[in-house]
Amino acid sequence: MHLKFNLFLGFLILSSVVFAQNDTIKTEKLIIVKQYSPTVNDAFKIKQRPTESDSVSTEVKRIDYTFLNVPVASTFTPAKGRASRVILPTKADMYDNYARLGFGNFTTLLGELYSTFDLNNGKTLDLNFSHLSSQGGIDELLIDDKYYNTHLDVGLSSETRDYAWSGAVHVNHDVYNWYGLPKDFDKTSLIDDTQQTYMNLGFNGKIEPLGRTFIRSAQLRYDIFSDDFKAMEHDFNFKVDSDLDLGYDDILSTTLEVDYLSTGYGESYTPIGFQDYSFFNISLYPKMRFDISGLDLNVGAKVAYSSDIEYSDSEFYIYPKISLNYNLTEDFNVFAGAKGDLNQNTYREFVDENPFVSPNLPITPTSTSYDVYGGIQGKFDKLNYLAKVSYAQHDNYALFRHNTMPPLNIGVYPFEQNNSFGVVYDDMSQLNFNFSLNYTPHEDLDLGFDANYNVYDTDSQQEAWNLPEIEAQIFGYYEFTDQWRFGATAYFVGERESYDLSLNSNINAFEYRSKTQDAFVDLNAEIEYQINPQFAVFIRGNNLLGSDKERWKNYEVQGIQVLGGLTYKFNW
Repeated sequence: MHLKFNLFLGFLILSSVVFAQNDTIKTEKLIIVKQYSPTVNDAFKIKQRPTESDSVSTEVKRIDYTFLNVPVASTFTPAKGRASRVILPTKADMYDNYARLGFGNFTTLLGELYSTFDLNNGKTLDLNFSHLSSQGGIDELLIDDKYYNTHLDVGLSSETRDYAWSGAVHVNHDVYNWYGLPKDFDKTSLIDDTQQTYMNLGFNGKIEPLGRTFIRSAQLRYDIFSDDFKAMEHDFNFKVDSDLDLGYDDILSTTLEVDYLSTGYGESYTPIGFQDYSFFNISLYPKMRFDISGLDLNVGAKVAYSSDIEYSDSEFYIYPKISLNYNLTEDFNVFAGAKGDLNQNTYREFVDENPFVSPNLPITPTSTSYDVYGGIQGKFDKLNYLAKVSYAQHDNYALFRHNTMPPLNIGVYPFEQNNSFGVVYDDMSQLNFNFSLNYTPHEDLDLGFDANYNVYDTDSQQEAWNLPEIEAQIFGYYEFTDQWRFGATAYFVGERESYDLSLNSNINAFEYRSKTQDAFVDLNAEIEYQINPQFAVFIRGNNLLGSDKERWKNYEVQGIQVLGGLTYKFNW
């Protein structure tokens, strides 16, 4: 075993040297039998810290807070890669389909439908539709703040004796307004039609051979993304996972990934040189797993090649992929590792994170040269806990910076009124401390806490724009009886630095500087009453503290939001 490990490690080191030399260019909420859980919402994001020792499950990711499906709602949802939902025992009544309808203040409309159909020859058709909209109504705004979010997914899957496959088509239609104008904006130059519409049409498919084959799975994804200002983006991704049996229970796992991105903007809205972006990326990631005297060790490396087609430039990258885990006891383990990766930024992903961006963002990949981490993970009776520290170096890290302009330079387009965000890139280091707790004394009660503290050090930018140092969440779920259920989530987002323009009276001129955005707490809750096995009523509250918070500069969210409705479960 030691000989095999040494040979494999030597192969990785030799490969790194060769590539470096060639681098010449710089539930019962809603009981659904299928995977979909229909009562998932911002108040019922029940999370449980997994107890597996896999290093992937302990990976700390940057928490991205977004509004409750829409920018003007107040709920912010941290995207935690390792968090998983508590799966409660199923009840006697099982339903494959559900529909939900709700209404709330700010003229909010909620509609959801999930349905599944068993077809011939073991095929299954799934339909998932959701709509959330509001006519707005935030006080003292100069322009409209309404929004619409409509999403439709249609999937087909099948499993035979030899393989399983699935495919899906999704369509997303989202409407927002650049309503975040400064309070002192000159109304005489106001452009009041600030609506922006995003369309996303995508396809994804996956096939998995069920027998003993070299190919473990193959996945394909294709997205077309566009907006009202002539932006058009094509994103194609293909990935193959394979396992090579080396004998003696040793397996060499390899992932081959190919990605092509083409992004173009309308020339009328974009400075010269920023109209088109095209990138071709290909990577190979081999790894092996070793069990050395109780130490679970994964050793690998990722080799990536990225080509900037528009500028005829290319680059090789080599990233570490090493993780180790050691179980000191049955309920306590320590882990450590080093990793890196190449992430291709896209206009679609930027819009998903911040829909108030201008339609002329520069696009380039972000390279995380290394991310070294270590920590502990364990369980004490019904309490799961995790503590982790990591240090990462990012090259070309994307930061959202406010498009701030002097009053006399206000543009002629609706996003040129000090009401949109651009993207700037910078090399940045990140030190992260993460601590998580999850307490589940029984299946009807689940409580959790998660917190992150970050220290950022940028190279050329004055600040790590719009990135909070502290983020935390507390969540809970309690099922009082078979009919009553309650869930709540509270988020804390610390202070952020935003890009600002102010008048310097000493020199009688405007100058750029940073402005601190206030921290805030966002409290959300939902209660549901099951009338009978098929019907339930619910009431959801968001931003229950009613604070005038701003997730993004000048973008105040709606106040206290209350929405109620009816859920119906059924079978065809």
